[in-house]
Amino acid sequence: MPRETNSNGRFLAIFAQGINDMNNKKVDYIKLLKRGILILLLVVIVGLFVANSYVKKYGYSNLGDLVSTYWSNSKLADKVEPIQMKIDISDEDFEFIESKREEALKRGVQINIGDNYVPCEIEVDGVKTEGEIRLKGHMTDHLEGDKWSYRVKTKTPVLGMYRFSLQHPGTRNYVYEWVYHQLLAQEGVIHLNYDFINVQLRENDLGIYAIEEHFGQHVLEHNNRTKGAILRWNPGLYWEWRIDELHNIYLDEEYSAYSSSFVEPYDKGVVKKDPELIENYLQGAKILEAFRRDSLKASEVFDVELMARFHAIIDLVGGYHSLDWSDVKFYYNNESKRIEPIGYESFSVRETEKIAGQRIPNSYLEIETNYHDKLFADPVFFKAYIENLERICDEEYFNAFRLSIQEKLNEKIGLVSKEWPYRKFTFDPYYRNIELIRNNINLPKPFHAFLNAYTDSTLELSLAAVSDFPIELVSLEINEKEIIPFDDLILLPKSRNDFIEYQSVVLKHSAKKIKDLLISCRIPGSQNLFIIEVNEYPSYTSEFNHVNEDTLVSVLQHPNIEYSKFEEVYFFNTNSIKVDRPFKIDSTIALRILPGQEIRFEDEGAFHVSGILQMKGAVDKEILLNSENRNACIILNNTQFEGNNIVFINCYEVFRAENSTLRLSNFVGADISGSLVFASRSSVYLSQANLGSVNNIADLGQSKLFVDGLTATFGEICYRAKGSVVDIRSSSFKTYSSFCDADHISTLGIWSSEILDFDNLGALNNGSAFNTYGGKVEWKSNSFTLDKSSYELLAASTLSFYKTDTLKTNK
Repeated sequence: MPRETNSNGRFLAIFAQGINDMNNKKVDYIKLLKRGILILLLVVIVGLFVANSYVKKYGYSNLGDLVSTYWSNSKLADKVEPIQMKIDISDEDFEFIESKREEALKRGVQINIGDNYVPCEIEVDGVKTEGEIRLKGHMTDHLEGDKWSYRVKTKTPVLGMYRFSLQHPGTRNYVYEWVYHQLLAQEGVIHLNYDFINVQLRENDLGIYAIEEHFGQHVLEHNNRTKGAILRWNPGLYWEWRIDELHNIYLDEEYSAYSSSFVEPYDKGVVKKDPELIENYLQGAKILEAFRRDSLKASEVFDVELMARFHAIIDLVGGYHSLDWSDVKFYYNNESKRIEPIGYESFSVRETEKIAGQRIPNSYLEIETNYHDKLFADPVFFKAYIENLERICDEEYFNAFRLSIQEKLNEKIGLVSKEWPYRKFTFDPYYRNIELIRNNINLPKPFHAFLNAYTDSTLELSLAAVSDFPIELVSLEINEKEIIPFDDLILLPKSRNDFIEYQSVVLKHSAKKIKDLLISCRIPGSQNLFIIEVNEYPSYTSEFNHVNEDTLVSVLQHPNIEYSKFEEVYFFNTNSIKVDRPFKIDSTIALRILPGQEIRFEDEGAFHVSGILQMKGAVDKEILLNSENRNACIILNNTQFEGNNIVFINCYEVFRAENSTLRLSNFVGADISGSLVFASRSSVYLSQANLGSVNNIADLGQSKLFVDGLTATFGEICYRAKGSVVDIRSSSFKTYSSFCDADHISTLGIWSSEILDFDNLGALNNGSAFNTYGGKVEWKSNSFTLDKSSYELLAASTLSFYKTDTLKTNK
């Protein structure tokens, strides 16, 4: 007790002393206030910086922009009242919907197999109607949170629709999807009714939903179209394939492809009950299938103008992902006899990195089984597309459109802002896409041009496309005096991930001096004219010895030639055929070499082919070709050749091809002292072959070579390539002196192949490249020499062995 008293006394004494000391000191309150204000300002500045950085991630320029957007949207929300929709479902049926949701979440994707609709009652503005409802959407984002997506169909129309979808407005990016449908409406393209309403499901107020019209006759009615079926390519198996993907199973399944699908009416239940709709579906399906199989061009199947406008709008809103074959919807118009697009699910608004018409195939004649490629490969459609792209993706056009929808747009923003007042809508992304599209089609240079040769009356140009677009050549200007028009000449696009290809063009002229050459050109349908300066030196070209046409004899003068009226081809009437003169097979002649026939080339004998030469043997009746001269046996010029089941033996050079396509399969070659193929500006395909003692497989200039399943043994050099591309797969090469001599930006890609027992691999010069992927490579003395003999280094050559067994044997 006494200790406690003494302790308390000391504490009180110390406290009193402290108070006395404070009273004796002067406190600088002004300085203290300044420091406090400085600290507060620092906290505010840091807080604003962090807040500004955060809101910029969501499309706001700064925190003030967020506050302004919230304030403006709230005022718009106060001016509108959403339509109220009440949906009533029994407890049992709602439990069924819940079970389907759980099933989809576990599966990773929703596929509505069978009848998943349940009965419901819908009330809008005091009017009730019976209907059916189910979950909708393939991806599970439609099933997250409380706002699940629904598909509804009713017995009597609701808001003018018998079928519609209800979904979270964010599924279609809020108000941007509504703008997309207004663009379609302005251009007369079939579009859907799209709006925002308030939904009450059973006793739960789910808030604002996007209501989207679904496909049915009501869509055609409000778009002023006659009765007809809505069509699509059945995507069922495609979505089965997507299920595998979502479970990290990546299989290249043919069943999921566009070419494996079929045309079907979207609303099969309605169509099959109506003979008029069945007939409309059959007519539409017929021409869609003809388009898919290349029997009809796009311009013969689709309404060119409406399809062009539709794709231009897709470019404006950045909706390229909605153009997949599994998503597109069509309508067959009985009056125009053409297929029209139906706008749906634009993915608005995204940045337009590439326009819909980019990267069309390089050939309007040979295109793959791809809906998009086939559509844009039609020059008639492509031209209309570019015309509409430049008209629609334009600031003046969009300014006028913006003014026309502003009042209605404010209403839609207000409806969405009832629940999301902080969601910002801006036209800036559209103007950004307009700028990107303009830059995309205003090419810095569509092609390279060279003056290869000229005489007093003609000149030869060499042109090499460098862009994704076909280019229409308009005219050539010489020395600011003579203007020579091109006759409807289109330069085809450049292949992606490939070297440029050269196209030769010969023009007649009357100029005294050939200088200052300028080519006018444009993308077909564009108003923008490009002026290209022609380099007054030649491009790289292959050496190709042209024969004097006067020395050629028509193959029709061969003593053993006959004509088949039934098959409309010429043929030889003997098994042993002697070719001892240079015979011409011109563009009016189709000649067929029959299975089991033998061709012997003697003296100056050769086939000079610009028409059709068919050499198709059989497994037990191969065509035999041999030669006793040092000429090329078959010279191809601007044509196509296809042969199989052939034996080439004891030849100097078998094929010489210029501006041609050569396809050989299932063949054998032996004792060829020169080249199997010499090619200039050509495409060569060699597959399933066995070669022995073939000195050189291919000598290439500005050409492409595709090799698959080829085995070659003994020779000097497998490939010579200048300005060429070589693609080799699943092949084997043994006991050659060297593999390749590549120059002038050539590239060789070798996949899963063997290169064994070589003295040297060869030489790579002037930016050439050699790349292996898998397989095995062995050499005795040297690997590749890189750029050692180069006199004009265009670029550094490269060498890569990727996942390849390599070995220097030193044998």
